Amino acid sequence: MANTSCSFPSINDLLAQAEAGQANITTVVSTCAGICSMAWGAGNPDLSGVGLIICYVFQAVLTVLFGPLFCVLYGCFRHAFTEDTKRNLGNLHDTFLDAIAQFSVPVAAATVIRLHQNPPFYEEAFIHSLTTMQFLSLLATVVTAGIFGGSDRPKSPMRIIVIFLYGLFNFAFYMGVIGELRTSAAWWEGLNELGDACQAHGTLLPKLEAIKKLRWLLPHGHWSLNKNDFSGSENLAKFKMALAISGFILAGNICLLMVIPVIWLLWRTFAGHSIPMIGVISLGLSIGMLYELVRMEQTRTFIQDITGSDFADNQWGLGQIVSLFLWVPICVQAIYWLLVSINLIQLLDDGMAILSRWMGRLNHRLDTMAGTLPRTAETAVEEADEEKTDDKKTDVEG
Repeated sequence: MANTSCSFPSINDLLAQAEAGQANITTVVSTCAGICSMAWGAGNPDLSGVGLIICYVFQAVLTVLFGPLFCVLYGCFRHAFTEDTKRNLGNLHDTFLDAIAQFSVPVAAATVIRLHQNPPFYEEAFIHSLTTMQFLSLLATVVTAGIFGGSDRPKSPMRIIVIFLYGLFNFAFYMGVIGELRTSAAWWEGLNELGDACQAHGTLLPKLEAIKKLRWLLPHGHWSLNKNDFSGSENLAKFKMALAISGFILAGNICLLMVIPVIWLLWRTFAGHSIPMIGVISLGLSIGMLYELVRMEQTRTFIQDITGSDFADNQWGLGQIVSLFLWVPICVQAIYWLLVSINLIQLLDDGMAILSRWMGRLNHRLDTMAGTLPRTAETAVEEADEEKTDDKKTDVEG
């Protein structure tokens, strides 16, 4: 019996069998307490390793720099910028937008694939925060691109299409991640039973709380408006069905009335290139991104406390080392542009020229000193002869 109870490859398989009525969670936990630790797993270095965490932190910092702070810089000094400076700023922001999109979209795609492999709770919690963080990071950067327009530096139609595709692909994969969290009412009941059964062997929190908080947002997979699902007479069932449909229609109209003004406001903001409003939107998205980053670190710290020495995320791998250099090109380009913009490159060239001339003089003096040292005695004799010659000239003149 024990072997049968402990034969589940993942915690999601146990919940699936419990949802189908093929397993009793309380009985399984009582005979196989290790199922509670299986719920968390031991980490995934490819998802939340040390190198990747550093990479995510760098991404968050650069998002703030190229998001709200970029809006502040451009909004305050754009009238003092030359056309070359504006062009360089636009190119720099486009480079970062390309880099962050080409990182966020593959991350979102990888998380969708991983969720189809029934990962443990830790990875599910981390994936949810990670994909949200990536989505908000890309949105904050895309929104900031709206400050370039009008007479400053309008975006070409092809560039606008590329930016739109970035957001569309990331949004599609993000919805794929959210869609994987859509579960039935029976699954929620099984999860609650698992949490109660594991209290004596360890806790499933805070993941269990996080899932419960998402329940109001994520619709159940078994929403079926079948009259047999309602209790009472057939007329009462039909009335409840009509009431439910009316409620959905009313809720849809209310949401539409709320969305239309928001869309109109966003359109006016970006069409008029309102830098203060764009900066506020970018700031809000950046704050949400930082919040999800903190949640990722909290989740990682929690699982590390649970697993102890078995924690796998502290192991370094090739991918983690490569990820550390992901943002190096954009940083180098930003530093170079900063040096050029404030004429530091010219100052460095002038300084190197002065240093080169000074080193040349120093070498000449050293060569002169090195050439005179072996002939010190000879030089003394020559100086004595010159003194005698001068004395003779003085006597003749006298």
